[in-house]
Amino acid sequence: IQIILDGLERLPDNAPSLGLIRRLCGATGSLGHIWILSRRKPPFEYQQAVVNRQMLVLSNADLAFTRDEIELYLKTVHRLILPGACIDSVHSETHGWPGGLVLLAQILERMPPAGWEEYISCDLSSRLGNEARQYFQEEVLNHYPQHVRSLLLKAAMPEAINEDMLTAISGMPGVGDLLMDLTRD
Repeated sequence: IQIILDGLERLPDNAPSLGLIRRLCGATGSLGHIWILSRRKPPFEYQQAVVNRQMLVLSNADLAFTRDEIELYLKTVHRLILPGACIDSVHSETHGWPGGLVLLAQILERMPPAGWEEYISCDLSSRLGNEARQYFQEEVLNHYPQHVRSLLLKAAMPEAINEDMLTAISGMPGVGDLLMDLTRD
């Protein structure tokens, strides 16, 4: 039996359904696997399940592509064959982040192969950053009302924020509740 639960981060820590998920994780044993996909660690004790090899926790670093995986991905999925030095640069600049590789592949597919090496060798991180900003603007931010977009842009500036600080910079009352709603989106 395979059970896949996606979006655990959208549940508040006191959600009754977390108790059910915790019990499911403890009850599967050799009968199957539970896959929990989340942007945060489960808000319940799971370390014993990891020790008993009933649960595997993967971090972003675990999911990052190696240099050779980047080369294979670009070649087999996108039919992009790059010189070794370009692959090294891509790995160095993206740190193997899959989202960055997808964006890069989309960029390279839109240009002639003769321009790939120059594109990658000239400030790739800034270029990918611009492409990522455009993607998030079109695919994420534009789906929110203007006041929410404004809040998110202001919240992105400081390295760390709290509710009082965000209320002060945004001038919006109830900003804490809005942020909680956004984390579940």
